[in-house]
Parts: sequence; structure tokens; C-alpha cells
Amino acid sequence: MFAALFLTLALISGPPTPTASWAQDALGRALAASDDITDPFHHAQTLAEIAEAQATAGDAEGARALLAKAVEVAQGVNEDALRSWALQDIGLAYVRADDLNAAEATAAKIRDPRLHDIVLASVVDARRGARDLPGARATASRVRDPARQGQGLRAIAIVQASEAHFSEALETARSIQHPQTSALALGDVAATLARDGGFEEAHSVVLGIRDSQIRARGLVEVAVSQASTGDVFGGLKLVEQIDDKLARGEALARIAALRSTTAPDAAQDLFAQSMAVLAKAKGTANRKCDTLIEVARAQLVSGDTAGSDATLQRVFTELRNVKNDSQRLNLLSRIAPLQARAGNYAGAFSTAMRAEDGSLRPLLIRDIAVSQAEKGDVSGAVAAARALDDRPATAAALFGILRVQSQAHDTAGMQATMGATLQTIRFIGNAELRAGALGSLAATHVLEGDVSTGQALFTEAMNTAAALDGGQQRASVYARIADSLADRHRVVPD
Repeated sequence: MFAALFLTLALISGPPTPTASWAQDALGRALAASDDITDPFHHAQTLAEIAEAQATAGDAEGARALLAKAVEVAQGVNEDALRSWALQDIGLAYVRADDLNAAEATAAKIRDPRLHDIVLASVVDARRGARDLPGARATASRVRDPARQGQGLRAIAIVQASEAHFSEALETARSIQHPQTSALALGDVAATLARDGGFEEAHSVVLGIRDSQIRARGLVEVAVSQASTGDVFGGLKLVEQIDDKLARGEALARIAALRSTTAPDAAQDLFAQSMAVLAKAKGTANRKCDTLIEVARAQLVSGDTAGSDATLQRVFTELRNVKNDSQRLNLLSRIAPLQARAGNYAGAFSTAMRAEDGSLRPLLIRDIAVSQAEKGDVSGAVAAARALDDRPATAAALFGILRVQSQAHDTAGMQATMGATLQTIRFIGNAELRAGALGSLAATHVLEGDVSTGQALFTEAMNTAAALDGGQQRASVYARIADSLADRHRVVPD
């Protein structure tokens, strides 16, 4: 939900706060507003949204009852496509309410294969997160699209390998019907095997991968894993078997980073070898950028900030040739954190603002601001955030800075930042975002002991919702307010 972008402070166990009753008030008004929605499609979607907020507030039982009602309402949607969309939202909300069996039952009612699989994939993730790996595998088997099914099974194999259940992990990886995903999963398991000291088996697994590019990718991970255990010679011997120059260049750089403290001269030589290999490498612009980013990361780990920055400049040059929007977004989201880690906050903010995704950009901006504040430059982080031409991103950054100040017990600083945050929020044009942010700021004030200001902000948020036309929009905004208030324990968004 959008409100999750505006992160409030982590609350260490303490007495109940007024925000719980405020959240219930917002949920009650959301339900009342939903009664005005006559269209069954929008009514069902809105009930699912309210139920998600209710689950976040801790009332899982009430959320499940509301979702049962939403399913009934969805059955009244005549058009198959719209009914599938409504049932998808309900299924995902059941996952949030921790009723995974009901989520699967809802998925079974969805006729659209893609939406059906989205719900089941979410169930797979939830079961895997709860370490119910047999259940996760059983659910994954019902996912229809081989690629999406493979992604779920690959994640399960990774967990199995991390727990040293290598036979089960290999079995899971080999059971994946999507060839590329199966190969990637085998590479994941092989890398974990190498880190556990099973070098020979890891080599055997990765060399058995048929896809040449994925095999090279696997060899990189196994070689680096082997070197990380102290067997640098064995890792470098494996690098010699990598024909793909981009992959070999990355492997050399990552092993160099591992040696930077114990053998700096050898590390410098390996970095030089990496650059020499990459100078002759061929591949798509996206792959070149991907490799150079990993090399820059390795240089930064080794302490070579200038070298890392120079490599990132090569990435920006090559980025001009990446035409796929999704690939560009992925690359930018990886470059910005590296710049921040190197202390180049101005560059990091500039890179993050190039991310043309209204949901991702505020998260990137927030993380950069937090990094700068944690390094001691709170005023610089606040100034940089307020200078951005993106109010939601600025608000997200300021909330992140507030968290840092709270952890540092900087009460005076928090007062100034909360004032700046409120000024920013009031300029957010989207009423849903604005109301959710006001709810989060209200909870922040309460956590700092200022209930009266929190009450005033909560009232302002509720008035924002009440002023909207149409039951669906009012209900949606009330639900977002409830979510932002109940979400005060969460530090990282879903």
C-alpha cells in the first residue's frame, strides 16, 4: 500500500498508544463508506483493501471475515476478467491475513491464469518464509506458468541449501520445468555447496549446466564462494574455466576484493587482470552494465572509492545503450546505493531521481537519506531531500531521517525534521498519499510523547478522506490511514 512508503519509527515494546483506537476509527469509517459502493467489482476490491489494513492492525480474524464477504460480493461480478482481478486482490489479502488455505481456495476460483499464479506465488513465498518447505513445494506445483513456478521452486532450493539440505535442494532445482530457471537454481545450490566446503560436488553441479551463459554465471559464484573460504588458488583455477569474458572479469574483481586486506598487492593485480579482460569483452549493454556494477561494488569493498567511481562512470556511459525501461530501472536502483555507500550522496540522489517508477523512487531516496544521516550528516540529508522535485520522495526521505534521529535520541533534531515533514506532506497533491503520510506522522508524534499534535494530524488526515467524493475513494483513503497508523512497528515496507 502507498502508506507503507511513509515509514514511521520502530516502536520498542511499551504501553498502548492512541493510534490503535484511531486505526479502528478509520477502519470503521472505511467500512461505512464501502456500503455506498454499488458496483460489485469495486466493492469487492475495496473490502479486500480494508481487510489488509485490518490484518495489519492485528485483527486477522476480523480481516478473514471481511474477506469472506468480499468473495461473496465478487461472485456478483458478471465479467470474467473483472471478477478475476477482484479475486486476485482478495487472495493476496488472505495471504496478508495469514490464511493461506483460503488464499489458495480463492486462487482456484480465478479464471485468468496469470492472476491465478500471482496469488499462488504469494502463498509459496509465505509458506517458504514460515519454513513450511513441503507446503511451499506443494503450492508451487499448482502454479501453471513454468517460469513463475520455477521462480518459486528456485527460492525454495536456496532455503534448502542454506540449511545444508543439499540433496533436497538439488532435487528441487532439477525438478524445475523451466530450463533457464532450473539452471540458475543449480548454480545457487552449487555456490552454497562451495561455501560449505563441498568444492568437488559444486564443480560437478555447475559444470553440468547446459546453458553456457548461466553456466558461466554459476562458475563465478562457485569460484568466489570457494575463494571466500580461504581456497583462493582453487577459486582462481575455476575462473580459468570461464570462457565468458564478462563473467570472468567479474569473478576476478570479486576475488580481488576478498584479498584486499590480506594481500593488497595481489588484489591490485587481480583488479588489473579484471579490467584487461573486460576491455575485450563483448555482450549486450545490459550485461556490460551489470558486470561493471559488480566490479564497482568489489572496488568499493576493497577501499578503492576513486576506482569504483570511475567504473560507475563507465556504467553511465554504457547505460545510454540500454533501451529496455525495466532493465534501466533495475540498473539505476543498484547504482544509487553504491554511490551512497561511497559517500557520493549528491550523485546517488541524482541517480535515484532518474528512476521512472513512482513507487520505487521514494524508497531509493529514503535509503540514500538514511545512509547520509547515519554517517552523521543529518542536516545535509534533510537539505538534499527538501531540494528534490518529488514530494512523496521527500516525505519518505524525511521519515527515514526521523528514524535515525529517534535511534540517536536527538529530540531537538526530530522536532525540526517533523516540522519539515509536515510542510512537505501538505504539498503532496495525491489525497491518498497525503492522508497516509499524515497518519504516519501522527503516529510518530505519539511515539515521541506528543499526543495532542498526533491527534491534530490524525484529524487532518480523516478530514482529507471525508472531503473526497465517492464511497470507494473515501473508503480507500480511510483504509490507508488505518494502515499507516497500525504499521508503526514496521521499519521496512512490503
